[in-house]
Amino acid sequence: MEGLEGPVLVLRDAHAVPTIRATSEADAYRALGFVHGRDRLWQLELTRRIGRGRLAELVGEAGLPVDRLMRTLGLADVAEAGLAAYRPDERAMLEAYAAGISAAMAAARPLPPEFQLLRHTPEPWRPADSLLVHRLMALEVSGAWRRELLRARLAGRLDPGRLDDLLPPADPADPVSLATLDLPPTGLLDRLAAALPEPAAGQGLGSNVFVLAGPRTASGAPLLASDPHLPLRAPGIWYLAALQAPGLDVVGGTIPGLPVVVIGRNREVAWGLTTTGADTEDLVRIRSDPADPGRYLVPGGSLPFETRLETIAVRGGAPQTLRVRRTRFGPLISDILAAAGEAGAEGEALALQWTALSPDDRTLAAGLAMARARNLDELVLALRDFASPVQNVAMADRQGRIGLSVAGRIPVRASGDGRLPLPGWTGAADWRGLVPLAELPRRFDPPSGLLLNANNRLVGPDHPHLITAEWDGPLRALRLHELLGGRGGLDAAAARAVQQDLRSGAARSLVPLLVGLARAAVPAGTPTAALLDELAEWDGTAAADRQEPLFLAAWLVALGPRLWGDELGPLAADYGLPRPEVLQRILRDRPGWCDDRGTAAVETCPGLVASALVAAAAALEARLGPDRSTWRWGEQHRAVMPHRPLGELPVLGRLLSPAPPVGGDASTLAAAAWRALGPGGPFPAHHAAGLRLVVDLAAPGLLAITATGQVGHPLSRHYRDLTELWAAGAELRLDPSRAEATAVSRQRLRPPADSTGNARPE
Repeated sequence: MEGLEGPVLVLRDAHAVPTIRATSEADAYRALGFVHGRDRLWQLELTRRIGRGRLAELVGEAGLPVDRLMRTLGLADVAEAGLAAYRPDERAMLEAYAAGISAAMAAARPLPPEFQLLRHTPEPWRPADSLLVHRLMALEVSGAWRRELLRARLAGRLDPGRLDDLLPPADPADPVSLATLDLPPTGLLDRLAAALPEPAAGQGLGSNVFVLAGPRTASGAPLLASDPHLPLRAPGIWYLAALQAPGLDVVGGTIPGLPVVVIGRNREVAWGLTTTGADTEDLVRIRSDPADPGRYLVPGGSLPFETRLETIAVRGGAPQTLRVRRTRFGPLISDILAAAGEAGAEGEALALQWTALSPDDRTLAAGLAMARARNLDELVLALRDFASPVQNVAMADRQGRIGLSVAGRIPVRASGDGRLPLPGWTGAADWRGLVPLAELPRRFDPPSGLLLNANNRLVGPDHPHLITAEWDGPLRALRLHELLGGRGGLDAAAARAVQQDLRSGAARSLVPLLVGLARAAVPAGTPTAALLDELAEWDGTAAADRQEPLFLAAWLVALGPRLWGDELGPLAADYGLPRPEVLQRILRDRPGWCDDRGTAAVETCPGLVASALVAAAAALEARLGPDRSTWRWGEQHRAVMPHRPLGELPVLGRLLSPAPPVGGDASTLAAAAWRALGPGGPFPAHHAAGLRLVVDLAAPGLLAITATGQVGHPLSRHYRDLTELWAAGAELRLDPSRAEATAVSRQRLRPPADSTGNARPE
């Protein structure tokens, strides 16, 4: 391989997990690029195509919504400019990794079947492509601007109190602060929502992490467990690997396209991640200058739009032209509309202001430095370069210290709380800078010996900076406290059991309320009354072999439209299912939602809840048959991992898309958030812990599992060989120190021959 400084040995275990042994750090990352390219070449190419807005070149018109969004955001340009933010030594690692992927491309003959089916040949990988993959990951877990768009659309139909009922601020007990609303034109909001591609990160996105100090563990050393919940797909997002070189000995979960171990450990420290949920994106209302449509209004005058024309090639069709305009806030996101002039016809457009669009983002430099950290202090120092997406980093070191620190850039707003678009022409939408690094939330070595996060609220109302106005719900965090709070002597097996807990917070909080309400409207001795008795006895365990989670899912699907269908109209589908605590508050404290405004009668919550259960049972029976003894949650709640893009094909798609039956829901620690494909299901899981990882710092290596296999080639025996293990709750032990003993294959990479024609000595 060109560019190697010395020989590299790649040892693979029985599941094709590589341990890379190199004589330099650059060679280790070059070899990581090589194994990523060898095993996940189509995934790398598709990801890059998505980020560059060149998907329609491969798949035709179906790719246009994604291409329009990506061209408008300009992520590829941001990535190209971002290389300048990296030091020469860091760029050397990026270049080595890119060269490794390109070498794998050159060696891949024949190319994987996706390339052959689409008659496509990939271009060499470049360092900017890795920065692009990082921006795409940030986009995938950043949903504040889409919630802001939904809130603005709902605000056109609801009074402020009812709006806060459905999308509550951080504390539902807070007084209503949106007494009057000044909103963008409704038509613009609705057309923008319709033009956006469906987000991969739907309801249920989240993660769990916890870390225990030595006095709380069986080994006497810290114990860390991390399981990030991201969209399921095949091949999966995660790829397990270990890298060893002078000054580098790291193992854990990598993401193809990124030259870093995202979650894992080295000899001295371990780290895990959850998404903070920080609001780092704002939609900004933009008005054109009446005197010059090529300019937009700002306080004291106007500025010119930065305008460019993008030509999008379309397979099997004519090229599409898109006008993209940029403001001092960011790109005009409303320019993704098929005819960009529509946005201006109503006098306004919407720009996206987002921290990840800054080219000086050095997050990958932080990842490189984390792999070399020797203690918690050095790990925290490495996080200074972490910019996006904002993460909670749980950490521990072999000296016995533990910590939890927020890492990333969070804006300081001139006004507002980020929940609704503000006008750019008044200065209200301006950002005044970023939250200082020293003032980001963090805690080290608590007396309890326990730190945890499940995307729940990190700080109280007295915190000096706004992190977000819409924290995720507390149910998974409460369950973590319940399982870990007073326990000691925990080992890796106990941590694994916590990660796989199936007690549903949604069921425990909602079923008693729903059953109590329905009983008031259901006659005794009826089949519905018997069903209520069964549900009342359920402990909330959403196991794959249970029936009760199936009834609850169908019940919630039937209940939603009955509650707010008359108020939301066509927006009811976009709103979807609320968080359990939101539904609980509505049914307990806001009975007005239960009345259908389209009828003369006054409907009550007991009658509405009971009718929803009757409808749910009928829908399940119509689809699954009358014999309830055969009904199982797991069969209707499969973890569907679609191949992209072939997963949409009727026969081949099923063959290439693993779909094991699983338990859980969005509120279980073993999260498996679902969407309903009909009133009686099925209810496929679309988000789950695609990686589970446990580190005991008293032992070498770690325990880990991913949802799919290591190799993305559909004909490989390693395409899905981890899926059944993952679904069953098993893990692999990854111990780089024993890689020789566990290796089933060895591959040696060496520098090319020297000028005399002799191979360089190893």
